[in-house]
Amino acid sequence: MIERDRILSALNPQQLEAVTAPDVPVLIVAGAGSGKTRVITRRVAFLIRDRGYRPWQIFAATFTNKAAAEMKRRVVQLLPHVPDNDLHIATFHSLCARILRREITALGFSSNFTIADERDQLSAIKHVMRELGISEKEVKPGYAQEVINQCKIRLLDPLRLGEYIESRYEEQLAAIYEAYEKYIHASSALDFEDLILMTVRLFTERADVLTRYQEKYLHVMVDEFQDINDSQFALVRLLTAAHHHLTVVGDEDQTIYSWRGADIRHILEFEKYYPERIVVRLEQNYRSTQTILNAANAVISHNTERFNKTLFTELPKGLPVLVLQAENDREEARAVAELALELSRRLGIAYSEMAIFYRTAALSRTYEEQLRSLNMPYRVVGGVRFYDRAEVKDMLAYLQVAQNPRNTLSLLRIINTPKRGLGDKTIGKLLGWARQRGTSLFDSIENAAKGGFLPAAATSAVAALVEKIRTWHADSTSKLPSELFAQIREDIGYDESLGDPEQMEVRSRLENLDELYNSIVAYERETPEATLASYLENVSLLSPVDEAKEGQDAITLMTLHMAKGLEFRCVFIVGCNEGLLPHARSVEEGHLEEERRLFYVGMTRAREVLVLSHCSHRTYYGEPRYDFPSPFLEEIPSPLVLHVDASRTNMARFVHDLSHGKREPPSESQRPNQQFYDATSRHELVSRQNLSPRSQRSSLVGKRVRHPLIGEGVVIESGGMGKERWYVVEGDDGSRVKFLARYAQFEVCE
Repeated sequence: MIERDRILSALNPQQLEAVTAPDVPVLIVAGAGSGKTRVITRRVAFLIRDRGYRPWQIFAATFTNKAAAEMKRRVVQLLPHVPDNDLHIATFHSLCARILRREITALGFSSNFTIADERDQLSAIKHVMRELGISEKEVKPGYAQEVINQCKIRLLDPLRLGEYIESRYEEQLAAIYEAYEKYIHASSALDFEDLILMTVRLFTERADVLTRYQEKYLHVMVDEFQDINDSQFALVRLLTAAHHHLTVVGDEDQTIYSWRGADIRHILEFEKYYPERIVVRLEQNYRSTQTILNAANAVISHNTERFNKTLFTELPKGLPVLVLQAENDREEARAVAELALELSRRLGIAYSEMAIFYRTAALSRTYEEQLRSLNMPYRVVGGVRFYDRAEVKDMLAYLQVAQNPRNTLSLLRIINTPKRGLGDKTIGKLLGWARQRGTSLFDSIENAAKGGFLPAAATSAVAALVEKIRTWHADSTSKLPSELFAQIREDIGYDESLGDPEQMEVRSRLENLDELYNSIVAYERETPEATLASYLENVSLLSPVDEAKEGQDAITLMTLHMAKGLEFRCVFIVGCNEGLLPHARSVEEGHLEEERRLFYVGMTRAREVLVLSHCSHRTYYGEPRYDFPSPFLEEIPSPLVLHVDASRTNMARFVHDLSHGKREPPSESQRPNQQFYDATSRHELVSRQNLSPRSQRSSLVGKRVRHPLIGEGVVIESGGMGKERWYVVEGDDGSRVKFLARYAQFEVCE
């Protein structure tokens, strides 16, 4: 029997072409689920076995240590005689750290440098800010850290900081950057981004060192090339300048990290730097059903910044894409949870094979609550559960203190949050006083507020806090919990204490606070006799539920940005509403195509079942706001979609019907219009001939509204998107007025 070739067997023609491509620049455009890791590891093995490369002459760059370890494991399986230590498969940062240990003395630095982590870097930035006399209220250290790192990624020194960011604090940020560089290097330390930046500088300034490494690494390979940033690209170009022996693998349709510095131009303009390049497209998908792929292909085809590729599979057509439409966000979350439960019960899909993806982390709250209510296990990946997030716990602690000022645990959490100048020493004195007298911490600060116990500044701070707590406590019995929440949030300046809302992290935390407010309002609507005490009791019963541990049969909750590289039998993408997905801010900043790529990444994580959900109105800071379905939903061809009305559908019956005979979506010739599940019909697929795509898209079309300008009328048409969204309202007198949505402020007549 002839033994199969370990390296070249079980490859499709395109994969074989990629693995055996000649020693010229090779761009492997690897679509989602097309086996890119298999291709890149087999190419490493092929170059060693068939092309005569020594294992250490190939450098393969990955973006995570986990990916590097997996690639090493696979190569060793293919070439058992090769020790894994001989394989130079690592992250860019690992490679550069290794090079700098040997060569950085050529730049006048000690080879015994320390690598500063993010915490060390932030501490150094705070130090130089104090030295420069720049207040943390003026420039948040975390913001300065983000700007410095982004500049280093773009190879920008302090004098060129303005090329990255336009800010009224540009002068201060440049001064911080310059002082930070001097301070950290004087301390014989390099930060994370310095590792690549200094290696690029080394190779640029010392041609002899560069030549040595070009002769050492005779072939360079880069995985996830679409995620490469400017400094990494500069490093790759320098290492391959002498021989152009380069293989890169990536998918421009999965470029979703521009906010980290990834630049799609590097993969799209590969030919500009390597005109002799070969392009191999991997388009056969081994993960998803053809229906899911057709839907994903249709969506991503609307992007202009991409190569011309179309994924296909030999797997069955599978189920239609389910579009779940609900009246409001709570009904949407309830329907998603119930559908997940029934898919598990009736189709045997394990919870661990299900994922709920959302665009912003704040959306997790509603889904966590609904899953808890059905006793369904879940785990939040890449973040903490909603009620465990610091800003949420802070504001809940304030409410607990307002309800009971002698709640020492909650008072300890908020006594110096935001900063009031009450340090650990002062708080220790206050706790000691309370302990000696067997009283609460609040009694202690009441006593301290009278003076003579603490220094003047601390006395003033505790006096102001005592006065606020007394006011909140008095209001707690007369005001709604949501009103008290808003009052406390404003009184303490919590939003301002988080920093510049232009920062992504700050925006996310503010969204979480808005979502907490929404949860309070929702509770008040469901509980007519709602009090602060009853709300806090309700939350305390929700929050202690143990999060499912890794490996348990639990539904995964995560943001879409966390989803890349994963796959599940069943995927829910929730909050598919304009303004959320695509995110309004990203659209305003000109990143619509990246938002579409993010949606595409989510879609292509699904193997068998893809559910996309949206609602007609969502609560924003306590007020319902009518939302349009995501325009991305319109980009999916109607024959591939089955619409499900959450308010009319029994999920148990629906999944039963779905699993008995209607497993494949109808062909376009059979069903030219949108397909709906009709819960009252004996046939679950009903063609709605009389509804146009536009009327399906707009949740306000057909509704009666009131406006100060024209009185009452009916919304008869809508169009546009984002800031350009518009409505046409026909008044009772027959007149028609066109409104920009952002200024319309309609009141919907019930």
